[in-house]
Amino acid sequence: MNAFIEATKWPMGFEPDDTTSLLQCTIVNERTSVGTSVGQHVHQTGQFVVALSGLVGLALGRNRIAFPPSSAAWVPPGCRHEGFLGEGAVSLYCHINPEWAAMLPTEPYRLLLSPMVIEMLKHFSTLPRRFPMHSHEARLAGVLFEELAAAPKLPISFVLFPDHP
Repeated sequence: MNAFIEATKWPMGFEPDDTTSLLQCTIVNERTSVGTSVGQHVHQTGQFVVALSGLVGLALGRNRIAFPPSSAAWVPPGCRHEGFLGEGAVSLYCHINPEWAAMLPTEPYRLLLSPMVIEMLKHFSTLPRRFPMHSHEARLAGVLFEELAAAPKLPISFVLFPDHP
């Protein structure tokens, strides 16, 4: 990588492999320092990587893709990947527990998000990561999951991730 494009850095206390939550969201606007990325890795949870602003991308195996704001990528559990941010970029990660993730495709794909879905994801980033199964939050999580599953799908390799600023 270079100083313009670096790996995403998880916020303190965020546990992407927490399988006890239906879903958990976090907004990421920090990058690792040059040369300290963790490299490609896997999670037990599935994740939607959402571009909120700026240059957001993923490495999936040898492929590096970028996606514009209002779009996202689905990364199924066990899929090797690494997230990247350009300077000043903001992304949102929505991790889905394995039971729900099993209802989605087993291959990565990109999707187009509606403004309502983006606002719901932002809302979930402000909630506690665990909420009761029969709570208002759990019902909203079910609606959000249905909206994510029904979102229009886009080709995975639509935009190549640049190597140069």
